[in-house]
Amino acid sequence: FPVTIYQGNGANTDFAIPFDFLTGDLTHIKVYTRDESTTAYTETLKTISTHYTLIPAGNSPTTVRFNTAPASTDKVIVVRVSPLTQAVTYSNAAPFLATDHEKAMDRLARQVQDLDEAVDRCLKVALGDPTVNMTMPPYSSAQKADRTIVFGAAGTTLKIGPTTTDIVTGK
Repeated sequence: FPVTIYQGNGANTDFAIPFDFLTGDLTHIKVYTRDESTTAYTETLKTISTHYTLIPAGNSPTTVRFNTAPASTDKVIVVRVSPLTQAVTYSNAAPFLATDHEKAMDRLARQVQDLDEAVDRCLKVALGDPTVNMTMPPYSSAQKADRTIVFGAAGTTLKIGPTTTDIVTGK
């Protein structure tokens, strides 16, 4: 699974990276903290060297080490972000090396796992529900600001709905 979430405690600075990732390019690991001290959570992307380092074991990092321990109200989120590119080029009459093919298949498996995790977090309609058009009409940023998304009167389209304030006040 390409995402792992830990609870900060104000003392622990080390958090394991339990998943496989492409070694050599540390940009494939993203580290966030999510402050859960209020109901409006704040997620912050952390910067390597500024906020944390990656501690190696063998040929690849296996631990995120924060410079300052995350607070007890913080979640630490470690994410693998595999590039959606093909690193191996196959040519006619060229050698077909098993090691190159295995690396390409491993990369593809990581890409599928990353996309599967992202899709699992998406809003979806039920299988067999062909009546819903999930494409939003174009609205300006001002029209969308602090608005909800609602189904149209027939239940087959989406549109901009009331503001969150209107919902809370019952308008």
